[in-house]
Amino acid sequence: MRSHRRDTLLGLGATREQPAAPEQPAAPKEIAWVDAERLLVRGYRLLDRLGVGGTGEVWRARHLGLDRLVAIKRMRSDHPESNDRLVREARSIARIRHPAIVQVHDVIVDDRGAPYLVMELLEGDDLARRVAADGPLDQDRAVRLLLGVLSGLEAVHRHGIVHGDIKPENILLSIDDTGVEKAVLLDFGLSHAFEPGAQHTATLAGTPHFMAPEQIVEGAVGPASDQWSACVSIYSLVVGRPPFARESLPALFDAIRTAALPYPRDVEMDARLFAILARGTRKVPDERYPNVHELRMTLAAWLRSRRPNPRFDP
Repeated sequence: MRSHRRDTLLGLGATREQPAAPEQPAAPKEIAWVDAERLLVRGYRLLDRLGVGGTGEVWRARHLGLDRLVAIKRMRSDHPESNDRLVREARSIARIRHPAIVQVHDVIVDDRGAPYLVMELLEGDDLARRVAADGPLDQDRAVRLLLGVLSGLEAVHRHGIVHGDIKPENILLSIDDTGVEKAVLLDFGLSHAFEPGAQHTATLAGTPHFMAPEQIVEGAVGPASDQWSACVSIYSLVVGRPPFARESLPALFDAIRTAALPYPRDVEMDARLFAILARGTRKVPDERYPNVHELRMTLAAWLRSRRPNPRFDP
């Protein structure tokens, strides 16, 4: 079944059925709250808008000095203190160099204090679209793809950042320059800094089906919350639906807080893989894996055990 290609950054890409129009500077009437003139002064020419979402607006642009295409996201915030936080955390993300993390090239603050992120422009399908178009992923392939994402998430956590919205829609499937399939983690719009051992609270934000119990009950978000969401994402990719899906939001939240992870009966899932995901989605954060690294190593060992002559090196 044919899947739509999209140009994507931070989960805000627009599905394109037709080839993009010839490169032209964006007309003023097309610009919502991204200021083309201010960006042009900084050496970036806006070309076309890729998408608008809850955390920002994303445009395709050309870096005039290097003559390369980039994506520019204007982070949405109406409060100066929030803008300052976004800039600090964007600069932290920009220091991360990992093939499974979307690369931030530049952080721009205009004279109104509005933050812009300049990032690599990626092409491909997010995993939610891929599953919707082609059906659930084979369990080995799903785990292999998420191992790279978990490795990137380790790097994010080492830099003191929690992603806060891990889900298939925020994982882009693309092909690298060597022709190898890879998954890249997008959308750091809900990310925030954390201190190990401290309790971190935030307004209720995220994608309901992938939110950890502590996010719902206490608004608490930490590395263990990212671990929960990653395990729910693997389950969803293999089964074709999130594990706690319900008809209403209150019923969904109640299931996330109280229901056990359901063993899928209609698709193939190895019992050992299910056990790994069940531990990673325990209701109490301290009962999950100690960190994302331990989860990744456990999944890697499971994947190696599936191969007669394993050559896989996590």
